[in-house]
Amino acid sequence: MANPEFSESIYIYESLNSTNEKAKTARRGVHIALEQSSGKGRHGKSFYSPSGGIYMSAVLRNCQLPTLAAAVVVCNAVESVTGKTCRIKWVNDIFLDGEKICGILTEAAADSIIVGIGINVVSNGEYAGIYDNCDNCVPENTHNRIIAYIINAITGDKWLADVIDEYKKRCFVLGHQVKYGDCKVVAVDIDQMGRLIVKKPDAALETLSSGEISIKL
Repeated sequence: MANPEFSESIYIYESLNSTNEKAKTARRGVHIALEQSSGKGRHGKSFYSPSGGIYMSAVLRNCQLPTLAAAVVVCNAVESVTGKTCRIKWVNDIFLDGEKICGILTEAAADSIIVGIGINVVSNGEYAGIYDNCDNCVPENTHNRIIAYIINAITGDKWLADVIDEYKKRCFVLGHQVKYGDCKVVAVDIDQMGRLIVKKPDAALETLSSGEISIKL
């Protein structure tokens, strides 16, 4: 997979309503905030974004499978500073030590794709953070290293050529029973479009392109 087209301007703010909304308006670059007052999640949900986390959105063009690729890149970035393996819950949630630490929101905007990434670096009473079980993490250094890794992945040679394989290796729902709506199904595979293939109770296969699934960890 070729690297997406990217304008290398990087903007840093103390606070924003939403980095995704800022990126849509700017239509170029990476936008990073120390906190968000109106962070966005999937399906119109809010994304709690207190000070101390990493909130960033990149404007990309000609980008294939942006959500899956971003998920793998975030896993690699977090692992580079913690030494621990991250896992992915289809389609956009990153887990560390069994706790969700990151969400990804991808949105279309004109001729570009906005990839928004929100990472819990410190626990905030509601969500776990990277530091919870990381003895070697120094706050400022950890923030900077993770942000630099992600930006380098977008602009350099770390954007994955084999994103599907790398994603599937980390996706912990495969082979397990999950709940989709009111139905319990088994997650069987992920196709080349990033869609989740599930087996229903009657053994029929169904392909899910979006939606929320739940699984007991």
